[in-house]
Amino acid sequence: MNKRKKALPPAIQCDLKKLGENLKKIRDAKSLSLRQLSALCTTLDSSDILKIEQGKVNITLLTILQLARAL
Repeated sequence: MNKRKKALPPAIQCDLKKLGENLKKIRDAKSLSLRQLSALCTTLDSSDILKIEQGKVNITLLTILQLARAL
């Protein structure tokens, strides 16, 4: 069975990109590397965080909360 992911609406894609850009700004302002931030998050590795910063993934509220607590 071929499962295809639905494309997100352009407005949501734009919002995810902005969220990622803001995440990177905050991480950089705190002088944290991707690995350092991932060490503060229990379920995210550095590649997951990079994808979020690039706006390439649709993240859950729980992930947002985990990143917010780590920062």
